[in-house]
Amino acid sequence: MNYQIIALDIDGTVRNSKKEITPETKKVLLELQEKGVMVVVASGRCTYGVLPTAQELKLDQYGGYIITYNGCQAIECKTGKIIDNHYLPPYLVGKVSEFSKSIGGDFLMYYDTYVVSDNIQNPHVQNEARINALKLKETNDFSPYNEEKLNECFIAADPELLKKIIPEAERLFGDSANIFRSEPHFLSFVPAGTEKGNGLKAILEYHNIPREASIAFGDAYNDISMIQYAGLGVAMGNAEDPIKEAADFVTKSCDEDGIAYALHKFLDL
Repeated sequence: MNYQIIALDIDGTVRNSKKEITPETKKVLLELQEKGVMVVVASGRCTYGVLPTAQELKLDQYGGYIITYNGCQAIECKTGKIIDNHYLPPYLVGKVSEFSKSIGGDFLMYYDTYVVSDNIQNPHVQNEARINALKLKETNDFSPYNEEKLNECFIAADPELLKKIIPEAERLFGDSANIFRSEPHFLSFVPAGTEKGNGLKAILEYHNIPREASIAFGDAYNDISMIQYAGLGVAMGNAEDPIKEAADFVTKSCDEDGIAYALHKFLDL
């Protein structure tokens, strides 16, 4: 197969456990882009949080894309053109924040250059702001944001608690939002029907590239749709079992240059 596009999750995939892109992984991805293969970075992060990875891989130079907010937006790096965009219903933020409070979770969302939360002391909230290069803002009243165009919001809580409350969250909000664990400690809410796989689909259709000509790499639950949609879905060796089961191939871990290993196996390098 002549693969034309490669989609990559960030943390635990293109970045290793030290949050670094290794020299070998970077070398292979730059080499492929020089040969005309398109690279897409797909993340649950907001646009601000994805741009450093896009810049390090020179996606603006080679015509690559970023998929942000777990598939809500697909953006051309060279021009900044948004080719796909989806927003949460305006009433949802307030309702999810109330539900979060009722189960003892901490609510957070991206807004402009901030992570807004009802508990900015939560280390997961603080880390989310740090990795996205955003400031923190605390509030217990999210009603002012009800009419804003927002792509994603979260509940931060103990992983076991999140497992238990997912059925109730889906009963309450499943008609309006796609609900999934983007991290063990985060329950994400994005517009209904929105997934990383849809973002990849939008880019492929925009360029008239068949899905069979795409490869997708990931390690987390929010990568499953992208792994299953791509012509070749690859799970990282550090992925949990459900992600591996959804993939066509399981490569080495992010600390063992798993992306480079798989690309050497399936592409002419």
